[in-house]
Amino acid sequence: YRVVSGVQDATQAVKEHVNNGVDVIKIVAFAERLGLELEEMKAIVKTAHAHGLKVTAHSTGGPSWASAIEAGVDGIEHAYYVNDTLWKKIAAKKIYMVPTDPSFNSVIQMQKSMGQTTHDTLAIRTELKPLRDRLVRAKKEKILLAAGSDAYFDLPISRGDAAKEMLVAYVEEGLTVEESLQAATLNAAKAIGQEGKFGVI
Repeated sequence: YRVVSGVQDATQAVKEHVNNGVDVIKIVAFAERLGLELEEMKAIVKTAHAHGLKVTAHSTGGPSWASAIEAGVDGIEHAYYVNDTLWKKIAAKKIYMVPTDPSFNSVIQMQKSMGQTTHDTLAIRTELKPLRDRLVRAKKEKILLAAGSDAYFDLPISRGDAAKEMLVAYVEEGLTVEESLQAATLNAAKAIGQEGKFGVI
């Protein structure tokens, strides 16, 4: 990450990353950390696009969604909380979405890693339901879904197995097995502008 301050610095930060050979620019629109201002986002998107790079935004929800969309980002990561107005804007602008959802088993594994020995399965399913509802809505709106595991936390399983659980989560939430696999292959290639080169056999 590179902390930026102001439009000029945001533009310079993208140029530095381009010079370092990055494939995509990811911005923190808003999270638990300090987010970007709208004009900073616009400058980042303009500069990245001028150099042939796509921009994806870390945004769990809230006003940052609207700002990232207005700024012209190509994708949204996480996207836990979305209202009807934003759904329509995302669909209209053909912004891809990367749902980083845990499977039922992943939640169990996370609880175990935190020392829990008993697990309230009903509570887990209730907690996961909003994620299922928004994935079903994204599918209904025909939004391009690309896979992302967000597996940065410690688990008693490998990173690879944790990533596979994300595909399981998509099926648990309402995608078909084929759609889940496409999110990790064909759709992911489309999201990064590499359709036909990656994600197909």
